Amino acid sequence: MSGLCGSLLLPLNPHPRQPARRSFSVGGASAAKKQIPISKGKDRVLFELPEGTTHYFVNLVDENNFMAIYPTIDRPKMKQDGQELVDVAVFAGYPEPTVRAPIDRKAIFKHRTAAQAGRTVLASFDFEAQGLSGLNTSGDGLILSNNGNAAQGQSLRLEEVEGLERDWMPLANVPLRFPEEPSSGVYRVSLDLMLDSDAPGSIKMTLRRDRIEAGNILFGPDDVKVGDQNLAELEPDTWYHLELSAQFGVNSDRQLSIVLTSEDGRTWAIQVPYSKYHFDRPGEVQLIGLGAPGSAVQIDNLVVTVEK
Repeated sequence: MSGLCGSLLLPLNPHPRQPARRSFSVGGASAAKKQIPISKGKDRVLFELPEGTTHYFVNLVDENNFMAIYPTIDRPKMKQDGQELVDVAVFAGYPEPTVRAPIDRKAIFKHRTAAQAGRTVLASFDFEAQGLSGLNTSGDGLILSNNGNAAQGQSLRLEEVEGLERDWMPLANVPLRFPEEPSSGVYRVSLDLMLDSDAPGSIKMTLRRDRIEAGNILFGPDDVKVGDQNLAELEPDTWYHLELSAQFGVNSDRQLSIVLTSEDGRTWAIQVPYSKYHFDRPGEVQLIGLGAPGSAVQIDNLVVTVEK
């Protein structure tokens, strides 16, 4: 996000000998702190967050160099609750979407799976005639459904049911086998998803190879979270199209590019580094249901391609 303004109600000294200063860190505990000036009203401090800010703390320093931190950092309680600094910081809000033309999900799937020079389709699922063939699945709750509208065709419903043996169930796993050529290029993963209207669920999408995870995207009724960065807030009963891409091979920059577009054309985009630096390409894409019992998410038009 860029140029997001914020304000805090603070008991300010009307005759300070020195102006207050504010500093905050961008991107977590390891990021460098940056001090920026603030403007002071009667009882309100105004500030503008730099581009890329996701969470922040406010450090207020008075003329005696006494510092107060907001929100309070209670290390013992954080340790007890298993929290990181990002969990107790102020959330800076979601990036503003770019508004584009509405999308046609069927047309996008047709384009993504069409024969094209320099592109290899590693996997494609529209969940019609092939059903679940080609997917590795675990746990109950994986259902082919038309969501009450046969004209839209079938999609994969991940529903949380009682009695699942593992936290990572239900699981739909897409195995991938990269061709020998090209040895470097771009891989792309795309899918459509929709949260259930009555009981919106949550799923985690993970890129894995040899049990190493390099990218986690959480989709749920609260938001879409890429790693520790918030991307967008999802609306139930609305289809969204996800495009994930990254370079592999000698030209890899170890970055994931994610673009999320709603059917009406609202688009959010973000780029994040791999969580494991030496990760090069996925051997599988995992979709794991994480919602409350009875909640569900629909998945459709899943495609994985490799391009030179």
